[in-house]
Amino acid sequence: EQLKPHFYFDLRAAAERGYEHLEYVRSAPSVIALLDGLHEYACAWLERAACSTLPASAIADVDTAGAACARLGEGLVRIHAGATFAPERLIGHLSSDGLLPLLTVEAGVRVLGGTIDLSQGDVYLGPESCLEAGALVRGPAIVGARCELRHGAYVRGDVILGAEGVFGGELKNVLAFEGAELPHGGYCGDSLLGYRAHFGCQALTANFPLFSSALTLTLPHARYVLGRRKVGAVVGDYCQLGCASVTDPATFLAPHTCAYPLCRIPGGVYGPRQLLKNRPMEAGVIVKAELIL
Repeated sequence: EQLKPHFYFDLRAAAERGYEHLEYVRSAPSVIALLDGLHEYACAWLERAACSTLPASAIADVDTAGAACARLGEGLVRIHAGATFAPERLIGHLSSDGLLPLLTVEAGVRVLGGTIDLSQGDVYLGPESCLEAGALVRGPAIVGARCELRHGAYVRGDVILGAEGVFGGELKNVLAFEGAELPHGGYCGDSLLGYRAHFGCQALTANFPLFSSALTLTLPHARYVLGRRKVGAVVGDYCQLGCASVTDPATFLAPHTCAYPLCRIPGGVYGPRQLLKNRPMEAGVIVKAELIL
């Protein structure tokens, strides 16, 4: 049960909100399957989104509202009416093999600088989303409506961001529901973020074990081998990670679970409705042990 998507995300509420990627979440037998299928799903979604009668321009020819824009490689850009498009860099395929990648800029989008990299896949910027100067988006990537990608945001690919999120850190292989926030510097990789999940400044999801052992999840009745080289965190609906907290690989937070600042959270399942605290006065901050090589 603790590996099922509905344990972390209220799918009925998501349906009422009209969450765009709900059927993908519903169809997955586990949260690990969600991570495994993220690349394939994102590419298929972007391919469907590319079907439009609106003409597209080559990277070399697209209008950037008079702003200086470095352009490298080949690709296409489709800009809908009412968008502001002034990126600092556009990167396409560096070879002419295969189909040209596509950047879709929906109505009301504000691209106020930043780098858009199509070398690994298409990028979709949803209506009224904003890309600030100093941000980088690499495809495959789907940015939902009214999202804010702040200066310093680094979207590394295989990322799906729900509507109205705020992101200023690094994301890789991430699916986020609406209103998720990683607004300051931090890292979130190979992870799932629920509705209104929030990361404090410099909160991190570690996704790779220090000594490269197989990732597992131990529950009272069983021990599961997760079958992935990297698993970050599943951060359920309304969960919060305090500033500078770190989740170990394969950490699972059920809804309304909150961690105090500076927490190190060992892998496992927490919540729902739990508060995770440091206890340095009782246990100390550093425990020294012999390193056996």
